[in-house]
Amino acid sequence: MTSKKLAGKVAVVTGGNSGIGLASAQLFHAEGAKVAIMGRDGKTIDSALKTIGEDSLGFAGDVSSLKDLEAFMSEVKSKFGKIDILFVNAGILSRGTVAECSEEDFDKTFAINTKGAFFTVQKALPHMARGGAIVFCSSIVNQMSHPGTGAYSASKAAVRSFTRVIAAELVGQGIRVNAVSPGPIATPILGRSMDAQTLEGTKNYLNSVIPMKRMGEPIELAKTVLFLASDDSSFITGTEIVVDGGMVEI
Repeated sequence: MTSKKLAGKVAVVTGGNSGIGLASAQLFHAEGAKVAIMGRDGKTIDSALKTIGEDSLGFAGDVSSLKDLEAFMSEVKSKFGKIDILFVNAGILSRGTVAECSEEDFDKTFAINTKGAFFTVQKALPHMARGGAIVFCSSIVNQMSHPGTGAYSASKAAVRSFTRVIAAELVGQGIRVNAVSPGPIATPILGRSMDAQTLEGTKNYLNSVIPMKRMGEPIELAKTVLFLASDDSSFITGTEIVVDGGMVEI
């Protein structure tokens, strides 16, 4: 019988109540980890926990709030005793050209995607075990130009930069830090920033320009996150794995 990749591990996932985060939390649990998820919607957290299974914890909070992050990490420590894996996944998608983007939208994007990511790591670190793994969720827009995504692209480029710097800071503690950068993935986040007609048109366009002629599925990202979180990637740190159906390179 094949042993589970994360047996005895404790995995924390922000934005773990839907999409890539939920798929990753489910896969982590299936591979033997105790799982804690954080999200802003208490109802979807409760629903998510039912799909994850036993030895799981949910916390309703905002990653842009340091108070919420501290409370979440303390609760994880109290229930599970440690953190081995941290998937820094919570984020929002924003749209608007430089002429259109409001200060409110800009600040919200950076508060969640950038500030939230940085301080998620800071608040988790005191509870992390040597030999742990941190995985950031960046995006292919950190290296591609898509008009109308300036704030979002910059927020994700910052996350890619965090990956390199924090990897260098934590290598001596035996904690590996990497990033996964998705291309278009069929998750609820896409529909939150547009109406149904625009969403359908966007999906059709993406399917036409992605070399593999389809959007990715959350489980395809989750399997990459599992690789970076597990000992399968034991000699990898500071890098980025792009999961995009070939958009960046082809």
